[in-house]
Amino acid sequence: HTTSLNEENTNLLIFDCNESTDTCNYTINPSELMNFSANEFYFNSYIQIYDTAGNQRNDSQVNFYIDNEDPSISNNNPSNNSKTNNETIEFIATISDNSLSTPTNYNSEFNCTFYLNNTALGYNSSNTSTIIYNYNISSHSETTYNWSFSCSDQSNNFNSSTLFYFTIDRTNPNITNQSTSSIASSSFTISANSSEETIITIFYSTNQTLINNSYQNASNQSASSYSTTPSHTLTGLTSSTTYYYKIQACDEDSNCAVSDIQN
Repeated sequence: HTTSLNEENTNLLIFDCNESTDTCNYTINPSELMNFSANEFYFNSYIQIYDTAGNQRNDSQVNFYIDNEDPSISNNNPSNNSKTNNETIEFIATISDNSLSTPTNYNSEFNCTFYLNNTALGYNSSNTSTIIYNYNISSHSETTYNWSFSCSDQSNNFNSSTLFYFTIDRTNPNITNQSTSSIASSSFTISANSSEETIITIFYSTNQTLINNSYQNASNQSASSYSTTPSHTLTGLTSSTTYYYKIQACDEDSNCAVSDIQN
């Protein structure tokens, strides 16, 4: 015999045991749980067994968890519409699910699949809110890709993150039309054209050999913004002195090109 479950009170469920097999079984019909409005609810119970003489035994506590809520997955890294020239990318997403805040004896592990261009490439599991999947892209061509995660919890509730996009860029910029202008007693301006938006660094010295052979060890000054027509004014120079310089132009993915020596 059974009574209906009540969300606010503890209920007594009475049922008969099978004397021939010494087993006691009770199956809860899902309709008995419909009074619970939450998508997720944690239950605990224990069994008391009486024989016809009134002898009693209390069994250990049994816990179960009702979970009808899909996890929510948010992509974090790399950011949407980003560019990279790295050989390996650490793809990171965050899971939000009520099961992460349930009692610690509930298994809140998630099974996740990583997708690149809508193709499943690898599997991962996590019992925290963070999913991490490392993937080597060194063999992939320079183009734009999409990525996402799909995850299911231990109750087989399933969801996918929205598609994020990234572009592989391994091409160095091209520097042309280098020129100097606004030459003054202690400064002058260096300008150039670039095949894409770059930020330039000017390596300069009065020592021509240093600029030719190891310009990275020379003094340098950098522009403050990216441009396809980058320029920068060198300051703090000595009057009536010849300076040699090279322009290093780097795009936002750290692909860099270096000009020939100029003076």
